[in-house]
Amino acid sequence: MKWMTCALMAAALAATAPLAHGAASGLSVLVGCAASSGNSSSAGCAYAPQQTTDSSPNARLFAQDEVLDPATGALNSAGATAYARYGALGVLAQASASTANPLSPGYTTAGSNAAATAVFGDTMLLTAPGLANTAGVMTVRLKLDGDLHAWDYSPATGAPREGFQAILTSQTYFFDATVGGQLLSHRFTAQAMVTAPGEQRSADVPTTLTLEVPIVFGHSVYFQTELSVRTEANVDAPGLSPDDPSYGFPRVGGATASFLHTLRWDGISRVTNAQGQAVDGFGVASATGIDWRVAAPVPEPSTAALLGLGVALLAWRQRRA
Repeated sequence: MKWMTCALMAAALAATAPLAHGAASGLSVLVGCAASSGNSSSAGCAYAPQQTTDSSPNARLFAQDEVLDPATGALNSAGATAYARYGALGVLAQASASTANPLSPGYTTAGSNAAATAVFGDTMLLTAPGLANTAGVMTVRLKLDGDLHAWDYSPATGAPREGFQAILTSQTYFFDATVGGQLLSHRFTAQAMVTAPGEQRSADVPTTLTLEVPIVFGHSVYFQTELSVRTEANVDAPGLSPDDPSYGFPRVGGATASFLHTLRWDGISRVTNAQGQAVDGFGVASATGIDWRVAAPVPEPSTAALLGLGVALLAWRQRRA
């Protein structure tokens, strides 16, 4: 399957540059989307990326945008939402595509895509009595919950080329900010994809990610967590004659990646020394003042309501379609 490239290809947005690990702390969000039909109708949303180095524990960033193809409206549409705060990230992307008017050659090709990325980073200092400048291991947990879904409601007739996919990527980095050098790089990816009429697929996503981070007690550690989703919906139906069995049947499908406020720091579950023995009574200081030994709180009700607005808008568009 060759995925169609729109004017604002969301794949490029998903590759947004991470925060520089020289910074003590920071947040970043980015969303983008595009939709088109035929060879002449297209539209895109180009929400400017946002970044902040505000180290207040209450700092927040939020971005949301959506787009409708001018010619076909909600049938070819995309939307994205991103949210970041220290310890919690949320992203949502939705895309749908349809040959809205199969009797018109101008609408035999349609597509949309959306992407959202959210990042938080901070610097921590982990200490323990009598262990300064010795090696150890810090076990960190991240909670991840959401779903990836792709569907194709097209009739199983004719020979169109179509594909719908939803992709999730989670990346976490740890750097030794005292002497330099990367301590750990962890990446998780999941995908739901369909390429045949009548298919529906979802992807399994683990609820807990466990990271074993090598550290040196008394060295500052910069860490950064990034959560990205991307959805793509493409239909390329060949020109059909009235005698073709597919004539008059629209091709339609879409993909959703829903991970709103669902990557969350779940605390430091264990620290061991160079001999693998558990270290009790370790302390953690950070640039933001956050105690990373404990789990980050879930988003407050007002934030959850704001994020839910994106879901409601996307659901409304699908009902309209």
